Amino acid sequence: MKDPSPRNVGFYRGWLGSSFIFLLLSVLVVMGCATVVTPLKPSTVASVKAPDHGYVLGRVNLQWNGKTQVTGQSPFTMKWRLTHEKSGTQLVINQVPVDGPFVLSLPAGSYQLTAVSFDNSLGEWRTPLPTSFSVQPQECTYVGTWDLTMQTRFFSGLLTRRVRDQQEQAEIDMRSIMGNRTWPPMVTQLGTSVQSPLVLTAQIQGTQLTSPP
Repeated sequence: MKDPSPRNVGFYRGWLGSSFIFLLLSVLVVMGCATVVTPLKPSTVASVKAPDHGYVLGRVNLQWNGKTQVTGQSPFTMKWRLTHEKSGTQLVINQVPVDGPFVLSLPAGSYQLTAVSFDNSLGEWRTPLPTSFSVQPQECTYVGTWDLTMQTRFFSGLLTRRVRDQQEQAEIDMRSIMGNRTWPPMVTQLGTSVQSPLVLTAQIQGTQLTSPP
């Protein structure tokens, strides 16, 4: 058997190099398709002055298998995945609190909540938790208090959402984050109560195992 000619070797090396670069760029594009948004903190509110943005205000209370979860002590990190209906832009809302209020600064438009996930050291629980709301420039959309009840076993689970309208608490929460400054007018858009199955993707020694639907 003849050794490959230098010309062929150069061709294959070039092809492999081009394929690797294409794969790397593809991964970067996929990773870059979602914009990460973090709930506002009192120290950052003063710098948020985008005229084409509005606010989303809400509160979360999470229970997991009968235990009330506390931010900073819970084994879970909660994330939301939103889709801007007009542009199709994907947003990941990171570090949603599990036991208190949140305020988001988002571009104006209509949004769909496509997934809620709970990450921990073993993997990720995820569920579609259908919700839609709209954001108007320089207005505040109030989505209510979400009482989330999470029940899990080995590879299966359920997440139940009950939505409450707590206007007085919402004003207190808004003041605690936005300060005593004049905040935008509040518009209430409450979602419905719903129960949705949880799917676990476990990370075991570098292998992902996903529970059946």
